[in-house]
Amino acid sequence: MPKPQKSTLSKKNLASLPKPTGKLSDSTYINTLNDLAWGFSNINPDSAISLSQKALQLSEKINWKIGKAVCLRILGSCEVDKGNYSIALEYYKTGLKIVEEIDNKIWQAKFLSNIGLIYDEQSDYPKALEYYFKALKIKEKLDDKKGISAELGNIGVVFYEQSNYTKALEYYFNALKMKETIGDKKGIATMLSNIGIVYFKLSDYTKTLEYYFKALKIAEEVGHKQLEANTLSNIGIVYARQLYFTKSLEFNFKALKIAKELGYKLLEANILGNIGNVYKEMGKFKEAEKYLKQAIYLSNNIGALEISKENEYHISQIYESLGQYHFALTHFKKYIEMRDSINIDEKRKKIDYLASKYEWEKKEALINAEREKERTIFETNQRKNKIIIFTISTATIILSTFLFFVYRTLNITRKQKRIIEVQKNEVERQKLIVEIQKAEAVKQREIAEEQKAKVEEQKKIIEEKNKDIMDSINYALRIQQAILPDEKKWERLLPNSFKLYLPKDVLAGDFYWLEENENYIYVAAADCTGHGVPGAMVSVVCSSALTKAVLEDKLTNTNEILDRVREIVVEKISSNEDHLRDGMDICLVRINKTNRKEIQYSGANRSLYIIKANGVLEELSPDKQPIGWMEETRPFKAENKVLKQGDMLYLTTDGFADQFGGPKQKKLKTKGMLELFVNVHSLPINEQKEKIQMYYSEWKGNGDQTDDVCVIGIKV
Repeated sequence: MPKPQKSTLSKKNLASLPKPTGKLSDSTYINTLNDLAWGFSNINPDSAISLSQKALQLSEKINWKIGKAVCLRILGSCEVDKGNYSIALEYYKTGLKIVEEIDNKIWQAKFLSNIGLIYDEQSDYPKALEYYFKALKIKEKLDDKKGISAELGNIGVVFYEQSNYTKALEYYFNALKMKETIGDKKGIATMLSNIGIVYFKLSDYTKTLEYYFKALKIAEEVGHKQLEANTLSNIGIVYARQLYFTKSLEFNFKALKIAKELGYKLLEANILGNIGNVYKEMGKFKEAEKYLKQAIYLSNNIGALEISKENEYHISQIYESLGQYHFALTHFKKYIEMRDSINIDEKRKKIDYLASKYEWEKKEALINAEREKERTIFETNQRKNKIIIFTISTATIILSTFLFFVYRTLNITRKQKRIIEVQKNEVERQKLIVEIQKAEAVKQREIAEEQKAKVEEQKKIIEEKNKDIMDSINYALRIQQAILPDEKKWERLLPNSFKLYLPKDVLAGDFYWLEENENYIYVAAADCTGHGVPGAMVSVVCSSALTKAVLEDKLTNTNEILDRVREIVVEKISSNEDHLRDGMDICLVRINKTNRKEIQYSGANRSLYIIKANGVLEELSPDKQPIGWMEETRPFKAENKVLKQGDMLYLTTDGFADQFGGPKQKKLKTKGMLELFVNVHSLPINEQKEKIQMYYSEWKGNGDQTDDVCVIGIKV
C-alpha cells in the first residue's frame, strides 16, 4: 500500500550556530564534530553517534545549551535512521526541554516536529497530531513559510492514515501552494506524491499516475533519492492494481535498490512487502513468502507496527491458499493483535478534537491580533504628541551644548594627532613582525611538502605490498579450488545430493572431497585447523592425502583410509622435534556402487547423521581424535550400515551449528541444526539445500559469519 512522505529532519551545516561565552576553539571544535556527524549519519550511523556524543560532552563542559540541543537532535536523527524510536524520542524530549528553558522558538518548533514524526511512525496518531500542531503554531508566529508548509504536509499525512481523505487533500494542496510560492522543489515533489497516494485510495488511477510521474521527475532532478524510491514503489503498486504485474515488479525492484543504498530500513521494509504482495497476486507463493518474511522481520526489528500488520495479513492469505492452515492462523492472529493495538476509533476521536481545538485557537488568535492592532495605533498617537514636546525642549539644550563641544573637539584633535604618530610607529613594527612570520610560514610549508612526499612514498610501498599479498591469496585460492571435485564428477557419482559450501574468508579450512575406485564411491566433509590462509594450506595437504590413500595405496575400508591419511598428514606437517597440532576433523562415507544402500562410515570428531524415510534420526558417532599428531593414537573404527529407499545422509563440519544469531544472538548448536534437517528431509534435494541455506542466512542475520560452513546431503 502506498505510504505518504513526511517532512523529516534537514541535515544542514551547523557551523553558523551562535558561539558560547567560553573559548572560541571549543565551539569551533563542537561545530566541526557535529558537521562530521551529519556527514556520517547516512553512511555509518554508529560513527555519527560517537562524534556527536563527544560534541555533547564538550557542550556540557562549557555549559553551551544550544550546542547541547543540537547534539541531542543529531543523536535522535541517527537513532531514527537505525530504527531505535524509543531512544530517539528520549534525545528529542531532552533537547526540547533545553530550548524551552532558553526560550529559543526556532529550535522548539524543530524538536516538536521531530517528536511528531516518531509518534506518527509508531502509529500513535493523536500524539503525532498534537506535536505537529504545536510546531505549526510556533512557525506561524515566526512567519516561517517553509516550516509551515512542512507541518501542513505532515498533518495531511496523519489524516490520510486515518482514512480522512478530504482533510488530507485540503492540507496537501495548502502545503503544495506554499511550497510553489517559495520554490521548494523537494517539497513540491513530496506533496505531488502524497496527492497521488490519496487519489490512489480513491481508485482514480489516471490522476494517481499523473501526480506520481510529476513527483518522480522532480525527485530525479533534485537528487531526492528517498522520494524517488517511494514514488517508484508507489507507481509499481498502481500497475499491480491494474494487473500489470511485470511493470509493477520492475518499478518496485528499482525502488528496493535505492532504499538499500540509502540504508533506510523503514523504506526497505515497505518495498519488500509491496514486492511480496505482487508475487502473491501473481500466484507465485514461494517468492511471495520469501519477500514478505523479509519485510516482517525488518519491520518488527524497527518497530514499524503498521507495515508488520499489513504483511502479517498477506502472508496468512498465502498459507491459507497453500493449505498450511496452522501457519495461516498463526499469522492472522498476529495481524489481529497489531490491528487492535492501534485503536483506530479511539485515536480518530481525539484527532478530531485536537483539529477542532486548533481551528478555534487560530480564530481566537486572529481576534486578539485585531484588538492588539487597535491598541497599538492609539498608543502610537500618544507617543507622537510626547515626541513633539520632547523635541522642542531638546533642541534648546542641544544648541547650548553645541558650542561647548566645538571648543572641546579642538583640544581633543591635538591630542589625537600625537596618538596617531605613536600608532604609526607601532604599525611599522607590526609590519616587520608580519614579514618575519611570512618567512617562517614559507619554511613550514617546505617542511610540510617534504613530509607529504615521504607519506606518498610510504603509501606506494604499502599498496605494492598489499597487491603482492592479494596476488598470493588469489593464487592460493586457485590451488584450493583445484582440489575440490568438479560439478560433472559430482553429478555423475551422486546425482541425488547437494552440497552447501560457505567459506568465512576468501580461503577456507573446510573442504568437501569425492573419489571412486572400481567398487566404491567415497565422499567426505572435512574441517582443517583454522580458516583463511592457514586453514587452506592444511586442507590441500589433507585432501591430497585422502586421494593418495584411495587411488595409490588402494585402501578400501574407511578406517584404514583414515589411519593412512593420519600417517601422511603427520609426516607432511610435523617434524620429529616440533610436533604441530594442525590437522583435521572429518566425516568419511563409502557407498557401494552395486548396492547404494550399503555404506561404511568412519569419523574423526565428526558424526554422520541418518534420517530415515519415516523421520527417525540416527547418529553414527566418530572416534574422539583428530587426523593429526597426538601423544597417544588409536586405530580408527569403521561402521557398516544397510539403508532403505528414501533415507537421507547428512555430513557436516562444525561451522553451521556454531553460528551465532537468532533473536538472542546465541549459537544454533547441533540440536537446532538436526531439527532443521528433520523438518526438510522429505523435500526434493534442491529444495532441501535452498531451505537450509535460507534458514542459515536468517539465523545469522546481519551478524558476522563465525566459521567456514560445509554441509552435504545425500538421498538413498
